[in-house]
Amino acid sequence: MKENSLVIELQHFAGFMEGRQKKFYDQMIKDAKPVEVVSLSEVFTPEQIDFIKKAVQPKAKECYRNAHLLTSIFPEALYVEGKMTCCKCFGIEHAWNKIGDKYIDITMELVLNRDPTQEEYMSLGEYSEDVISPIVLETGFYGNIYTIVYNRNNRKSN
Repeated sequence: MKENSLVIELQHFAGFMEGRQKKFYDQMIKDAKPVEVVSLSEVFTPEQIDFIKKAVQPKAKECYRNAHLLTSIFPEALYVEGKMTCCKCFGIEHAWNKIGDKYIDITMELVLNRDPTQEEYMSLGEYSEDVISPIVLETGFYGNIYTIVYNRNNRKSN
């Protein structure tokens, strides 16, 4: 795999940080894992894709919700948080899924009608439904799982 521009971007940002922010960025760099996302058709049958459309009802600008709900209907699915490139240019925070050894992005494919294989992805954390659901119930919103888990682990170590 070629060098991931998202990891390079993260390293540049880390160079500007100090104190706790620097520690957080250093941890993100350690956790950063470039991944390749495949088309949904490599993982699911057409019938399963139709089921996902109906059960999840993925929405634009709700990637965290979309990825979370997929883990609710497919127990083997992991919720993934990290970054992806937007139009092959700059990184944005994003959530998608992993099933087996394949990464998929229902938001890109089913909502935005874009080919996720044309973008770069960088995973920071991969979580099962039993990890993310209690956090969502506690916080009242989807997403930010990586930061919440980091803060909880960091609090324990201090």
